[in-house]
Amino acid sequence: MIIDADAHWMPPTEIFKDCLSDSLAQNYQRNNNAYFSSIQNYKSRLCVLKVDKQLLNFYGDTVGLQYSSHAGRAVKMATAYNHALDKLCQENKEFDYTAWLPLQDLNASESLLDNECAGNSFAIHIGEQVPWGFTPKYHRLFSKIAEKNLPVYLHFSGHYDFPLGWDQDLDPQYANYHSKYPTRANAGVGESPTWKITIASLILSGILEKYNLKIILAEQGLEWIPEFCNTMLTVSSTDPIPYFKKFFWFTTEIEEKNFLCISKSLGFDRLLFATDWPHGTSDIGGSNMFKDVDLLNSMLSDNCISQEEYNQITYQNYIHLNDKK
Repeated sequence: MIIDADAHWMPPTEIFKDCLSDSLAQNYQRNNNAYFSSIQNYKSRLCVLKVDKQLLNFYGDTVGLQYSSHAGRAVKMATAYNHALDKLCQENKEFDYTAWLPLQDLNASESLLDNECAGNSFAIHIGEQVPWGFTPKYHRLFSKIAEKNLPVYLHFSGHYDFPLGWDQDLDPQYANYHSKYPTRANAGVGESPTWKITIASLILSGILEKYNLKIILAEQGLEWIPEFCNTMLTVSSTDPIPYFKKFFWFTTEIEEKNFLCISKSLGFDRLLFATDWPHGTSDIGGSNMFKDVDLLNSMLSDNCISQEEYNQITYQNYIHLNDKK
C-alpha cells in the first residue's frame, strides 16, 4: 500500500453557500478553478499516481479558511468545510482529510474539536506561519488536540495570515528567531522562512513534552534541517534532532537533494510519502508527482533503502498517526 499524505482538493462553491456573499463566492470560484474536479476524477487518478489513498488538504489563502477573516464567517466556513470533507471521506474510503479550526475564535475552535467531523479527520490543519509555541494563549487548544490524539498538520496558509491579537504576551525568544528568519515583504508562496520560527517555538515552549503532541510538517521536505539545527544550537543551545525523532513527522519529496542522506540520519519512521498532487509544474514536487512512486521503487530495488524503510514511508507511519486509540 502507498498512501499520499499531501494532495489538494477544493470543495465546490455550493459548500459555502450560507457563508459567502455573491462577490466572495465569485472570488472563491475564480481562485480555485484549477482545483475544482469531481472526487470521482481524483479517484481515477490514483492509479496514474500509483497510490492507494490520499490525504486531502486545502490552501487557506484561496479557500478563505484564514485566521484574518471575520470570526463569525470563519466559524461558519470551518463548520461547513469539515462537515463536507467528513461526508466525502465517509463515502470514499480512498481519501482522508485535514480539518480546520478558526483560531481567531478559540472558544468556537474548542467546540469544533468536540464535533465528530474534526474527530474523524486525519489531523488538524494549522497554519505554519504563526509561532504557536511562543503564544501562550493558544496552548490550551493544543492540549485539547492532543487529548483527542489528533496530529497537528502544519501547512502553508499565507505568510501574513495571523489571528487578531496573536502577539499579545509573546515570548521574548521570538525576537531572537525573527532576526534569523525575518518576514519577507510581499513574499510569494514558500518565499518566507518564518515557519522555522514556529518549529523552534514548539520545541522551546515545552508543549511537545507536556501534551505529547504529534506534529506533521508538510511540504517543507528535509533539506532545511542541517541549517536549522545549527541555528537552534547557536541561538538557544538546543539540538532539535531529539525532538524531531520523537514528536515530528515530515512529508517528503523523494527527488529532493540529499533526501537519502538526511532520511537515513533522521530515520524513515519520521517520513510520510507525498506527491503534492495536483500542483502541476509550479514547483519541483508538482513537476515530479507522476514519478515519485517509480523513484521510490527504484530506491528499493537498488537497495538504497530497505523494505522496512519503504514500508514506513509509504504507509506504516501514516497508519500509526491515524490511530486514535
